[in-house]
Amino acid sequence: MDLLTLFCSYHPDFMKRLDSFSQLNKDRLLKKLKSTENKSAFRSTISEIRFGEFFHKLNFEIEYDKKFNNQTPDWTLNYSSFPIICDVYRLGKSSKDQKRADFENFLIEQLEEIPSNIVLTIEIDESLD
Repeated sequence: MDLLTLFCSYHPDFMKRLDSFSQLNKDRLLKKLKSTENKSAFRSTISEIRFGEFFHKLNFEIEYDKKFNNQTPDWTLNYSSFPIICDVYRLGKSSKDQKRADFENFLIEQLEEIPSNIVLTIEIDESLD
């Protein structure tokens, strides 16, 4: 199973979120996500997408992987007619921390699917790591 398919199984709304981008940006992002085989690089692209979503919601004109002075920054933002060049850097997690975060995110998403009006508190035993 490729990383994009696996990610979408945990985040079923992800492809719909990409629809908010221009077709050019969406195509570039999907191409990168589909071709990435390294989990860390894939997560970095997801961080880049979240960055783009943030500025898109603020009504910036955004373009992903646009060539600029022989460089390809992650995003070029335009606001008030001048370009803002952005390269997104994601601080990495250890493999152990990433597995835990993935598990916690998956658990939260699954619990949110259960229709209820109760509050659930979960405690994870750190000694089991």
